[in-house]
Amino acid sequence: GAYDTYEARAREQRRSAEAEVRRLDAVIGQYAAELTREPQYERERRETVDELTAVEKDLVDGRTRLAALQDAERTLQLLRTEAETAGRDQQQAAERVRRAEAEIARQKAVIDRARAIVGKQDEIRARFAALNAARMAEQDHSQRLARSAALRRDEATTRAEIEREAARLQAQAGLLRAEVGRLGDLAARQAEIEQMLAGIANEVTAVEGEERRLAALRQELQEETNVAGQLQAENKRLRSAMDGLKRQQGELNQGDGALCPVCRTTLGEAGKQHISDAYEAEGKELAAEFRRNRSLQEAAEARCLQVQAGIKRDEAELTRARTAVDRKQAGLERDRRDAVEAAGAVVPITHELGAVESAIAGAAFADDARALLSRIEADLAATGYDEAAHQQVRLEMKALSGAEVQHTELQLAEESTNTAAAAVARSEEDLEDWRRSLAEAEDRQARLEVVLHAQADPREALVGASGEVISLEQAERKLRLALGAAEQKLEDCRRYRRQHDIAQTERLTARSRQQIYDDLATAFGRKGVQALIIDSVLPEIEEEANGLLLRMTNGRMNVALSTQRETQKGIPVETLDISIADELGTRSYELFSGGEAFRINLALRIALSKLLARRAGAPLPTLIVDEGFGTQDTSGRERLMEALNAVARDFECMIVITHIDELKDQFDRQIRVEKRPEGSIAWIE
Repeated sequence: GAYDTYEARAREQRRSAEAEVRRLDAVIGQYAAELTREPQYERERRETVDELTAVEKDLVDGRTRLAALQDAERTLQLLRTEAETAGRDQQQAAERVRRAEAEIARQKAVIDRARAIVGKQDEIRARFAALNAARMAEQDHSQRLARSAALRRDEATTRAEIEREAARLQAQAGLLRAEVGRLGDLAARQAEIEQMLAGIANEVTAVEGEERRLAALRQELQEETNVAGQLQAENKRLRSAMDGLKRQQGELNQGDGALCPVCRTTLGEAGKQHISDAYEAEGKELAAEFRRNRSLQEAAEARCLQVQAGIKRDEAELTRARTAVDRKQAGLERDRRDAVEAAGAVVPITHELGAVESAIAGAAFADDARALLSRIEADLAATGYDEAAHQQVRLEMKALSGAEVQHTELQLAEESTNTAAAAVARSEEDLEDWRRSLAEAEDRQARLEVVLHAQADPREALVGASGEVISLEQAERKLRLALGAAEQKLEDCRRYRRQHDIAQTERLTARSRQQIYDDLATAFGRKGVQALIIDSVLPEIEEEANGLLLRMTNGRMNVALSTQRETQKGIPVETLDISIADELGTRSYELFSGGEAFRINLALRIALSKLLARRAGAPLPTLIVDEGFGTQDTSGRERLMEALNAVARDFECMIVITHIDELKDQFDRQIRVEKRPEGSIAWIE
């Protein structure tokens, strides 16, 4: 088995190496096909280099022309930009002139408004003083209002707390009244519950009586079941006894020389008839008893079915009755406990209800909250808040609301008169400066317009030169890409050549591994090491078997084991043939008689067992020979016994199983086995 595993692994490795060789052959073919295109790639590279050189020369010339035109375009663009700048400067100067004139007019208007406000300063200052006085009065009223509002909130919170406590006591009184009523009703039902409990006892007694009747039925069912089982077991025994009598009667009638079952002497015809009649009479008695038992068993089984059906029906009804009685009794017991507990609990709850009602009637609750409410009411009176006076002050403040704005305008007017006069002077100076800048910008713009009209426009020539350069650049990029692709193909060819050489080397290695595993698969196969092992052990088996046959056949037979034979074409093949020879020559195993074949089998099996035991380093203490002697004639049996006695010294124990009496007598110790009606028995003689 180990060599079979090695052979399978070697074949697997060989297949792996073979697959690697096939893969490398395909890779080498691909590389070789690609290398045939290398001259074509080299020619493409040279042609691309020539075209690229010509395009690069044209591109240099085109870029030179384009640069000159771009310089002219930039010069013209600078003149346009300068002219645009002069125009923007002209617009800016004109805008600044307009702004300076507008600012002078605005500042003069500010001076006029400020002088008008300053003329009303006495009236404005008086109204502003009245507004400040009204604000101070309103602030005092607001503080008093805030204090009063906080006390009002505390007052409402305290009153709500007193009302919640009153509501809680009212609810508690209601619950206590309901509990007193409930407990009174429960206590009043105690006598009624006791009467109902006395009445349920009769129902419990009836259920218990039904349970005792069912128990008696179950006992009856068990007894009938036992009777049926005993009868069934007895019939099994009777059936076995009748079968034994039939078998003994059949053995008695087979041939001559029958033995007496009691004294073991040979019986004549009269004796056999006498014993046969006895067997017949005993069989009839057993059959009659068997039929009686079967009738009784069937009757017992019928009664079992009838009783079992009644038990099943009554058990369901009894379960329902027991459940109903137990549930009713448990409910009444619970009601009785509740009534007793209610009678004891109603008095203290009544006292508690009276105390709660007294507290409600006398307002004897929430003492801390009531004291706090008194203090809050006193503080409210002390605040002195007058809502009408507060409203009058607010009306005065509303009437004087514009006084603050007028006072601010007065302050600004006093400050802005001098500031506006200085701003008018500055704006007049800026106006003169911007008028000069405007005249200069107009003159510069006129001169640039004259120069621009004298310049030629290079834009059309620039567009043409730019398009030519773009076309040449695109052609250059395409040629460089083509050159890169050609060089990449040549580089790939150089890489393919290196990989082709590596694949060739790897293929030689894989082919060598394939050959090695081919040799190993052959060596591990049945024609290799295994055949050598068999060749080495066959002489030992052959020698041992022939030694035994020598003693069993008085030197008349021998065997030869061979591992090779030639086919009809004369080719040697591996095999394992057993050649048997006697005084008539060598012939096939199937042509020997049963006795001769038995001796050959025994010799080979003992030889093989002894070989395996020696190879395993284990003892072979026991030899068992089961039958086989019936195929031997008298001389054959004698030689077999001689062979067994000859090898007996090689075993600690030898057991021979046989029905032949003359062989039994040749053994000092015997294990006798006899089959009887009650079973087989064995004893040692």
